Formats: sequence, C-alpha cells, structure tokens
Amino acid sequence: MQEYSVSWLEVAREAYNSLPPSRRSAVDQQIDLLARQPTLGARQDRTSSWWTTTYGDGDGLLLYGISKCHRRVVILRLQDLS
Repeated sequence: MQEYSVSWLEVAREAYNSLPPSRRSAVDQQIDLLARQPTLGARQDRTSSWWTTTYGDGDGLLLYGISKCHRRVVILRLQDLS
C-alpha cells in the first residue's frame, strides 16, 4: 500500500520516457518502493535536504524530495548510469 504519492518534474519525466522499457521497469520498481518507504536505502544531502537512491542494481540514480506533511515524493532528476 502506498503511503506517499509520487510526482515528477518535467525534466525527470523526459529522462524516464527516453529509457528503454527494461530500464523503465527498474525505475517503476524503485518508485513503488519510494511510495511506501521513501528513505529506505537512500541518502540525504544535509545541505539541500534532497535524497538520492539507485535503481536497477545501480544502473541509474534518482534525485528526489520528500514532503512528509503532504505525504509526497517529488522526482527531481533521473540519470541512467549504464
């Protein structure tokens, strides 16, 4: 069950749309996890409060923010590292 809603900045959505289907599937799996537990296995940058995590066995990186009061995760950037 999702506890947080997930939204995307346009630049992150464009990067997602440019991925091949297998990579999008890996991102989707990570997004499902973030919606349930957004800090699990992630790192927070203390200066910006943004969070990072990987997807697909380290094939890519997600940068996102968390609003606890609105129960929302906002995907800011997606970078494919493979």
